Amino acid sequence: MEIQKTIQLLIVDDHQMICDGIKVMLETVKSPYKFIIQDANTSEIAIDMVKNNPFDFILMDYRLSKNTTGADCIKQILSFKPNSKILALSSYDEYLFFKNMIDAGALGYVMKSIPPEELILAIKTILNGELYFSNEVAMSFLKFDSKNKQTNKTSLKLSKKELKILGLIADENTDVEIAKKLGLTTTTVNEYRQSLLTKFGVKNTAELIGKALFLNFI
Repeated sequence: MEIQKTIQLLIVDDHQMICDGIKVMLETVKSPYKFIIQDANTSEIAIDMVKNNPFDFILMDYRLSKNTTGADCIKQILSFKPNSKILALSSYDEYLFFKNMIDAGALGYVMKSIPPEELILAIKTILNGELYFSNEVAMSFLKFDSKNKQTNKTSLKLSKKELKILGLIADENTDVEIAKKLGLTTTTVNEYRQSLLTKFGVKNTAELIGKALFLNFI
């Protein structure tokens, strides 16, 4: 019988159901590891736990709150534990989300939809000193065209109203909620949203938030 290596693992995700689901997955799938799992729902809790526990591996979500990303949390963790093994586990497959996490220090990036066997493979690969990216992430990287590469903050001119609406969109407000907060009609808010998509050269709200974060607009 193969002896399993014990891995102290931390899951960082703002949704407890996700943490519980990943825990069940890792504890039931065939694996060379015996996982001792803890979880944290905020960046602050995660950082405190890493300071006080010898984790071998960390799974990090991208969006931890309206104001904090997994990339922010990774940077703080690596500032005091630079050898931490961190895998980004996210629902976002756009290039800019991936780039933010890797630039922060994650050693891999996979989608939450991957099968349990691939998650084990990703963990094993990173523990062995290599990087790991799921197929969706690799495809996103390949599709990142020259137009996006050439976009920079100085080439984008946003009005104060556009910046305000962009911030509210990033905070996950709906058009109706934004309209009420700014005293506008939902039609006007939608027009601003479409204009922002065009200016940033993206196709949807997720890509808009990713590029705005990447270019430090939010």
